[in-house]
Amino acid sequence: MHELMARQRASVLPLIETLGEGLDETLADPLIARAIVAGVAPGRVWVDDPERPRSTLFWDHDANLCLVGDSDNRTFSQGLDTLLVDVLLPQAAERRTWGYVLRCGPGWQAPAQEWLHSLHPIEDLRQNYVHRAPDQVAAPDGVPEGLALLPVDADFIAHEEWLNIDEVLDWMRQCWASTEAYLEQGFGYALVDASGLLSWCLAEYVVPGACSLGIETDIGHQRQGLGTLVARAALAECARRGLEPHWDCWATNAPSVALARKLGFELVSEYSVLFGWWNPVDHLAIRGSVALRRGKSQEGVRLIERALTRYQEGDTEDAPDDALLTNRSDLSWSLLFGHGGSRVARWYVTAARTRMQLGDMDAAVAHLKGSLDNNWRGADKLESAPEWAPLHGAPGWAELLERLTPPSELDEDEAE
Repeated sequence: MHELMARQRASVLPLIETLGEGLDETLADPLIARAIVAGVAPGRVWVDDPERPRSTLFWDHDANLCLVGDSDNRTFSQGLDTLLVDVLLPQAAERRTWGYVLRCGPGWQAPAQEWLHSLHPIEDLRQNYVHRAPDQVAAPDGVPEGLALLPVDADFIAHEEWLNIDEVLDWMRQCWASTEAYLEQGFGYALVDASGLLSWCLAEYVVPGACSLGIETDIGHQRQGLGTLVARAALAECARRGLEPHWDCWATNAPSVALARKLGFELVSEYSVLFGWWNPVDHLAIRGSVALRRGKSQEGVRLIERALTRYQEGDTEDAPDDALLTNRSDLSWSLLFGHGGSRVARWYVTAARTRMQLGDMDAAVAHLKGSLDNNWRGADKLESAPEWAPLHGAPGWAELLERLTPPSELDEDEAE
């Protein structure tokens, strides 16, 4: 196992190109790996042989790893499990990344699952889209009143007081070797108002002839068409620079998939990855969510209930098989549970719905009470919503509804 210096990395380019084979199961063109080789993106590269590499591992210093080449290469495989589990993943966790995503070339998925067994990796699908004609996408000819569409350049990032500016700067640090590298070769557009950034689209990885785009909209301003505007501006910039735009997202990310198709992107590959969250509560919840999506109701709800219990108790000591997750994480930076009660409430509602479908009405009512404790925004429709009709008359249902009654509607004796 050898780590390549920057000047040696061009030797792995032929291995990256093999990922274009078998588009039904691999990445069509992993721009992240190309960007690391070019030195545009931060990262490290390991190979079996520096002179004639047959297998290689890329890591971007953040959440992304990519494993390509000859999966039967025993020389490489023997040290890879130790490097991944004992060195790279702990370093990634200490950097406070949300987790990891391991992209595997042909033949690597099964051994990687074995190496990561103690972390309970989740297998799921991502999709890679390409836009063949960005010059045919019309640039925005106007923006909503009170907003401005601005390029994300040196003047832009100087506004340290803006809402969400830290999100953009973090994005740059994750995808670019330096801010200077981004300003020299990257680009992006954002919609801002008086408070700061509402939506933005940035070039994540840029290599000769191509770039990948990343997009985000502030949670309070979604479903207003803002993402479409910044994406169209970025596509127009791709056309001006002669770059083929790429768009990579989770297959289950319906809004991202819909926006890509709306903008004219073409799906070129759907590929399987292994991923996990460093925070043990998040990881349990996502494992449960994936299980539910796959029809495994009992397994899914039990995992979500474990996540909720650990979140409420602040306890990360009850899962010795999650040792890496536990030792490298704490509940204070939970991404799924650490943004206020409303997100916790949604997990309680999911658990309630599943328990109701499984016929456990007592557990369903208990979970709905948990959702109310965490300010569930849909609580006002609880009594009238048809989906909760099976709970009418269940023990605890009447008491649950009483919690929805404003004090002003109680009679004088009840109010006291």
